[in-house]
Amino acid sequence: MTEIAARMCGNKHRHPSRRQARAHLRSLVGAGQRRELLNVYKCWFCDAWHVGHRPAAALQRSGKTS
Repeated sequence: MTEIAARMCGNKHRHPSRRQARAHLRSLVGAGQRRELLNVYKCWFCDAWHVGHRPAAALQRSGKTS
């Protein structure tokens, strides 16, 4: 795994479906994480679904940076 791939998905949970990743996201929000900071996405490196932080540009466009 390349350094970029390791940083993108190395320590994240690999979900086989978008539905399972969204369920994980809901559990994180239930545990206190801020929903607007999180994103579900298909990984280019491992072809699984991850929950991760939204890109900074998307946060700035939405006005949710604070």
